[in-house]
Amino acid sequence: MPIWLFQVAASLLLLTAPCAAAHSPHLRSFTKSSSATKRVEALAGHFAVWVDESKWKQDKVDTAGVLEFSSVNIVGMGVKVIAEDTGVPTDRLRELVLANMKNAAPDAKIKFEEKRIVNGQPVLALKIAETLKGIPVTCFGYYYSGSSSTIQVMGYMIGSATRDIEELTDFLNGLEISDEHLPSTGMVSSGLLRFNSITVKFDPAKWEWEETDDPGKFTFTNSNSGSDDVGAMVLVERASSITIDALAKFAVSEFQNLDPKARIIYRKKCRVNGAKVWYLKIAAEVDKTPVMIFGYCYAGKAGTAQVYTIAKKSELPEYEKDCMEFLNGLVISEQVVPRQRVNQEHLV
Repeated sequence: MPIWLFQVAASLLLLTAPCAAAHSPHLRSFTKSSSATKRVEALAGHFAVWVDESKWKQDKVDTAGVLEFSSVNIVGMGVKVIAEDTGVPTDRLRELVLANMKNAAPDAKIKFEEKRIVNGQPVLALKIAETLKGIPVTCFGYYYSGSSSTIQVMGYMIGSATRDIEELTDFLNGLEISDEHLPSTGMVSSGLLRFNSITVKFDPAKWEWEETDDPGKFTFTNSNSGSDDVGAMVLVERASSITIDALAKFAVSEFQNLDPKARIIYRKKCRVNGAKVWYLKIAAEVDKTPVMIFGYCYAGKAGTAQVYTIAKKSELPEYEKDCMEFLNGLVISEQVVPRQRVNQEHLV
């Protein structure tokens, strides 16, 4: 892989790489309060929360997999619990959570992060400050994902003061996890990349897979390009907590981190083999080399997928067809419509 293409790959790795928060070699351990005596299941067989009824009341919610609680004693304090039958390694939840919050509050910023052991299971603790409708809000939550499920226990306090953080933390420490840890999976065979229910079909005579250290990241080079200046990348996660709009926005921001002058020259929501995606076309410069990036961003029941092809601008006329064929090999199994290859001009 040429240096300029490696730089693009390294930048995009930020979308899926584990968070690098500093923490002690020995994680701090927390257990539920002895006064938390009511057990409320968040997802049968996987998660539950233990609640101190003298401090918290459960609110009525009609959405499956969602629980909400309000503080009895503190106005403006509450907790929302979201449990889903899907998973992404816990270390990778950080960027997904932040991207979702930025979608509602662009000024959202992580103020504290730490890995903890809560009732014997590892979780990611995040404190995020944001402004909603002109009101400062502090969010503090625990995040975990296992072999089949993900849970977010998100506490919030109106205002920027954190004097009541201990009471909120006591609630979070009531999280009970029965799920197993999630092993990342991914497989590349001749002409097929498969990651759970997300697959990418490609021509092995044109594209050569290059192994990476990240189990959710796959890179390819175009073997017909004698200059080795045409490549492709696939980034996949078993997560559904991020919206497709937030994922596309976050992806564009990462390209602009690589090149502040990177610009979107075309974008459109369309369908590829039945799956709704954002189609992005981005012009950028890497190591003083003009490049063109074509990509699909998907987020839904099957998880998340980002498929990109990258080529030197000078090589694009000859290899644009190969690049679009690679992108159109994306197949998402959640769809029930017939799976058929499509040309870009026919996407709707």
